[in-house]
Amino acid sequence: MIRGKVWTMITGKDLKEARQRKRLSQEEVAELSGYSVRQISRLENDNNIVQLQRNMKLLSCLDLIKIEE
Repeated sequence: MIRGKVWTMITGKDLKEARQRKRLSQEEVAELSGYSVRQISRLENDNNIVQLQRNMKLLSCLDLIKIEE
């Protein structure tokens, strides 16, 4: 279950700002989310919209969403 504000689109800029707010490196986010550092970099530098359903774990580790079990 997702609580709070649910975004239907999140940009690479949003991801980068969230990572920096949490004072995490791309390497740390990669480890937390299961993505590679290269994927994190591409997502942050891409102007395309990140699909919420595909990236729940990434968004959760950056506190952009909260997942309740």
